[in-house]
Amino acid sequence: MEKYRRKNDPVRKNKEGRTLFEPIHRNQVLHREGHWIPRRKRTYILWFKYLQHCERDESKTVDWSKYDSWGSSNYILGVKPDDWWKDNWKELFGTKERGQNPKYDVSTKNIKFDGVRIPLLVYEYSLKFPDLPNYELSQKIQERESKKRYPIPSFTEGLGSDGGVIDKRTVQRRMSNYRKRYNEIMNNVCEGKFP
Repeated sequence: MEKYRRKNDPVRKNKEGRTLFEPIHRNQVLHREGHWIPRRKRTYILWFKYLQHCERDESKTVDWSKYDSWGSSNYILGVKPDDWWKDNWKELFGTKERGQNPKYDVSTKNIKFDGVRIPLLVYEYSLKFPDLPNYELSQKIQERESKKRYPIPSFTEGLGSDGGVIDKRTVQRRMSNYRKRYNEIMNNVCEGKFP
């Protein structure tokens, strides 16, 4: 069972002193500036980044009629995600009453954030290093994640407790699965759904 912070519990902080997010209850709903948001900002930022990649990818065709209120293709490609969020979150994702459906909502109730974020990292690193094989690409991602956040468990699987060698075939298979997953997500985003 997951741990949830009670209202008066002390707040945990990271090394830099920033407050770590801990849900107060199972169905975390955020209330800001008189509006309710059913998901955390990072979920919508990922959707936005996938939309940018879909528009840049020549093999994908975005149905812009599904994204009427988001802005034009040129606007989406030219704006930073945080600036876009500041301008649009209330209209697109906020509701006046708790429990109402926003104008744009995700297609699944519970989104596993890393299950959507890691495929995006694999896609972005594939663009950055197109000639690298799957295993080496995974190690580049792992290096970055270990410095910025925490290591990705699926890229270290097979590592023995005695400090053995990482099973390359397992990691390569996982990378292939992440590539399939980002293609699925990008196809959904092109049709106006996330993930």
